[in-house]
Amino acid sequence: MKLITKGIPRSQNHLNHRSFTQSIEASKLRYVHSRNVANDGGPFRIDDCTPIDFSRRLIDFSASPTTQFKHHITQTLVSIRDEVQTAQIQDAQIKDLIRNSFKLGLGGIELGSINPIRPIKTGNKVSEFQHKMNYFSRYLNEFCQSFQQSSKDVQDTIRNHDLRFLIMTSKHNEKTQERVDIFSDLQTQLWDRCQIRVMPAVVAYADENYGQKNSKMNLNESIESNQFFWDSLHKHQRPFEQTLYLYISGIVGVYHEGRQQYGVEFYAENTAKIIQSFSDFNVPFVPIFGDTCGLGTLADFKLLNDICNPKGIELHLHHNPELSLTNDFQRIFDILKLYSSLDHLHLHCGIFSGGSPFSGGTNGFGGNLWLPFFLSILLKSNLVTPELQTLEQKRLAFNQSIDAFLKTPISNQQKEVMLDALKNYHTGKSLPNNLCNPNSK
Repeated sequence: MKLITKGIPRSQNHLNHRSFTQSIEASKLRYVHSRNVANDGGPFRIDDCTPIDFSRRLIDFSASPTTQFKHHITQTLVSIRDEVQTAQIQDAQIKDLIRNSFKLGLGGIELGSINPIRPIKTGNKVSEFQHKMNYFSRYLNEFCQSFQQSSKDVQDTIRNHDLRFLIMTSKHNEKTQERVDIFSDLQTQLWDRCQIRVMPAVVAYADENYGQKNSKMNLNESIESNQFFWDSLHKHQRPFEQTLYLYISGIVGVYHEGRQQYGVEFYAENTAKIIQSFSDFNVPFVPIFGDTCGLGTLADFKLLNDICNPKGIELHLHHNPELSLTNDFQRIFDILKLYSSLDHLHLHCGIFSGGSPFSGGTNGFGGNLWLPFFLSILLKSNLVTPELQTLEQKRLAFNQSIDAFLKTPISNQQKEVMLDALKNYHTGKSLPNNLCNPNSK
C-alpha cells in the first residue's frame, strides 16, 4: 500500500467547513483550542490549552522508547462502523467522525456497513438501527461531490487508504443478494466517480450463541451465507482485484456462561474450522480475529494460537468491561506483545471506541481497542506504521487522536475517566477493577 500523504495545509475556518474532504487538509503542526472537555475542576480541564499541550500531560514525550516488539512494523485501521452502531450520534457528528478519521492519516478505515435501504419505521428498533447504519449511503453523493472538488493531494490521500464496508449477510439468500446489490452499486459509484476502491468485510461466528443474537445464524450458516455473498459479488465485474475481509467473531467466546460450559478450546477449534472452510473455498480472504467482548486472556490467546495458524491475521480487540481501563490496557499490551512475536501486527482501533450491542457484559467500557492508547504504545516502543516512522510523526498522530477524541459525542465524564486511565497506565498506577469505569454508578 502506498504511504499516506502528510503535511497537507488546512484553512483556519476548517471546523466550520462541511466538506468531507477539504477538512482532511489538516495541518499536522497547529491545533485549534478545545474548551471544557472535562468536568469542572477535573484533572483534565483544559480551558485555554491546545490538544497538543494537553496530550503532553498524558505522555512524557521526552522519554526515549523503551519497549521492544519483535515485529515492529504494524498497520492500523479505524472502525467508524463499530463506533457509530452503539453511540447516540447524529448525522452531523458521523460526518465529523469520518472527516477526523481521514485526517488521522492511518492506513485504513472501515467506513460503514451495508443494510437494506427502506423507509424508517419510527419505534421499530431494527428499522431505526438499519437506518442509522446506512449513513454512508445517505452521504454518498455529498462525499463524491466533495471529493471531486478537492485537491489532487487530498484525493490521493483518500484513495491510498484501505477502505472497507461490512456486509451483514443472512441465511436467507434473497436477503444476502439484496445486500450484494447495494454494496455493488456503492462500489461502482465510488470507482466510477472517484476511482476509490472499497473492499467487502463479512462476519462468521465462532460463538454460535452470539451469532444467533447478532444475525440469527449458527457457525455453518454464517460460513454458507458468506460464500454465497462472495459468489454473487463476483458476478459483478470490477477493474480491480478484491479481497474478502473475514471477521471471526467470538474467537475465545463472547459470554462467560459459554466459556465455562464449553471451554476456550471449543471456540478456538470453531475459529480454525472457519479459516479452513474459506481456504478450501479458495477465496482470497484475510481472517480477522474478533475478541467481541474483550474476555480473552493472554492464556486464551496462546491456546488459540496453538490451534490456529495466526500468520497474516488482523486483530479486532475489545476492552474488557469488567476490568478498570488502566488494568485492561496491560491485558491488551500483553496480547499485542504475543502477536508481535509471531508476525507483524494489523490492528483495528476506535477513536472513542464503540462495540457490539449484543455482546452483553456489564455497564463498563467494552469498546474497540482505543486509538489514543495504541498510539501511546507506539510512542513508547519501537513499533512503527507505514505512515508513522519517526518519533515526531508518532507524537503528531497521538496529538491528533486526542484532538479527534475530544470532539466525539461521548460524555465529558467518560472522556475524563478514559484519559485519566491512560495517564495512570503510563505512570505505573494500577487501579481496582471497580474504579476507572466510564459508566460506573
